Amino acid sequence: MTHSAQPPPPEHLGYYQPQPQSPPPASAPPTQAQLAQWHAAQQAQAQAQARSHVTTEVRPGAAPPQFDLETSLSRTAAPDLPWQQAQRDAQPQAPSRPARPEGPARPAAETAAAPPGRPLAASLSRLRVDWHDVSAAALQQMRGGTGATGLMLGVDYQRRPVPIRLFRPEPTRVTLVAGLWAQRILVFRALALGARVIVLTGDPRPWQGLGEWATGLSDRLVVWTDPRPPRAPAVARQPLLVVTDVSQAAFGARPELGPWRTEVTAIRRLSAEHAHTLQGCDLVMLQKLNAQEAAVAGQALNLPANGAGLLQEMTPEMLALMGGGANRYVWLSPTSVEQQYHGPPQR
Repeated sequence: MTHSAQPPPPEHLGYYQPQPQSPPPASAPPTQAQLAQWHAAQQAQAQAQARSHVTTEVRPGAAPPQFDLETSLSRTAAPDLPWQQAQRDAQPQAPSRPARPEGPARPAAETAAAPPGRPLAASLSRLRVDWHDVSAAALQQMRGGTGATGLMLGVDYQRRPVPIRLFRPEPTRVTLVAGLWAQRILVFRALALGARVIVLTGDPRPWQGLGEWATGLSDRLVVWTDPRPPRAPAVARQPLLVVTDVSQAAFGARPELGPWRTEVTAIRRLSAEHAHTLQGCDLVMLQKLNAQEAAVAGQALNLPANGAGLLQEMTPEMLALMGGGANRYVWLSPTSVEQQYHGPPQR
């Protein structure tokens, strides 16, 4: 009977394996008892080796962490520790990415998965905001907005919104016959559009703190008490609204108007001396009037007798819009925030 020697253990195993015992030499034939003893020793040695080679159990805590966008972004922004820098230096550097070609076609290299050990956010391509992929069927279903734009002044009798183009590419003049409540509502909503407001008045107390409360900034609303006209830039993204309170101070020089500049002449009490102001503007807004004021407005605006009478029957929440060939009645419908800061409708 011949016995072949077992192969040596693999070199990549990091633990010691004892060599198996050799059978008795062939010169002296083994007895039956010696062979049984030799096989028993082989089985015991194999069992010992199986018990020593224990597989390590992988716990969830020892598993590699899953990708988290917030964690990856914070790691890219935070400075590296020394051991992190050494580990990054030891890794092979990825080849530089070629420049992104123009057009909607995306190269396949940019859609590949992120290399191991590198945050996914660092492997994403830079976003483009000047083009998007869309199918022809989806493009045919796209429609532009049809609603009117501008300053949302209020609602009509059918509860439909009524916007007005308070700011235009050409100079705009508006006459507002109303009390402080309606004036402040108009200024508050103009600030919501991103406009800058300059109030020319001899009584700055009703306007103090309105700009800071509405916008959180101190330069969005300026109270101007100087007799000289103010000067301020005006663009489409930040138009200029100049409110001139003629009831409190007589300003000789009018502010210079231009594109995206609107002047609102505020009149608290309408009299005959203000008739020319009603006639030389683009839009007239009237709050509830008394009999004398309604007579002046009716004569200056060529209103019929019933039209002048309606100006006396409005509620303090309403405004009459006259200009552009269409007269309308609007409810300002103040919000709860406006009512809390400006109070109930009044004149």
